[in-house]
Parts: sequence; structure tokens; C-alpha cells
Amino acid sequence: MPPPVLLPAPAPVPVLGDASRLRQVIDNLLTNAVRYTPAGSPIEVRVWSAGSAAVLDVVDHGPGIEADERAGIFEPFHRSDPSRARATGGVGLGLAIVSAIAKAHDGEVGVADTPGGGATFWIRIPSAPVEGPGAEGNGHVAMPVEGEAATTA
Repeated sequence: MPPPVLLPAPAPVPVLGDASRLRQVIDNLLTNAVRYTPAGSPIEVRVWSAGSAAVLDVVDHGPGIEADERAGIFEPFHRSDPSRARATGGVGLGLAIVSAIAKAHDGEVGVADTPGGGATFWIRIPSAPVEGPGAEGNGHVAMPVEGEAATTA
């Protein structure tokens, strides 16, 4: 059974971007979190505003990432454990794709330790103007994220 995914979002956090690519970011980060989180441990997804940026955190309570491994994890084909087979994980592209999508949206991505163990991945991209959703053009849409939900990945 996959771990529960908790998504609190106290207020809308609109961003202007490519909706399908931003969904891919969330999918890639959640896929990694599910892969490395022990059964029964929750995965937390936080969405919040930080000045003129929107921030998404994906927090897991798995083994975490050693400090010396962090520099390369967003590089294509990077695998922290080279002994992992294709059957137990991807080829090392998921986080590189997340990084490329963040950069394409004038943003950044990173990872930090989760207090108590695990990893917290974050992506920060510019917020959309408060005037809001509906600013469309060139395949980009404002994606408001709001509400509180608990679901299973």
C-alpha cells in the first residue's frame, strides 16, 4: 500500500507556466518519494508563497540523501546507488527533468534534510500576478493550487 500523501495549501498559489510540465515535476518528485518512503510513513506536499515565488515542497521520511551525493542528483543519469537495477528504479532522469523544467520556468530546485530523517525536495518558481487565473498564452496557464486534501499516491 502506498504511503498517504498530505497536501495542505492554506491559500491559492497561482503560477504562470506550462501545466503539463509542472504536473510532470510533481509526478517525478512524488514517484521518488513513494519509492524511498517506508510503508506507513506519510509523504507531505506543501505549497506556499515566498515573496514573489511559489514554492512546492515534497517531504519524505525515507533514508535521506548523503550530503556528498546532493550535488549530482539533478544531473542526468545520476544514481545514488549504482547497484540499483532498472526494476527497482529509473535510469536517473527524473530529477534532471525536474531541474530542467524549473529552469525553463525561471525557477530553481533543491533538496534538504527532513527533520527526523528523509529528504525534502523543493521547487521555487515565480508566482503569477494576483489578478490571476486565466492569463493564457503560448500554451501557458495560471495554475492556482488551493485547498487541503489527503490522498494516496
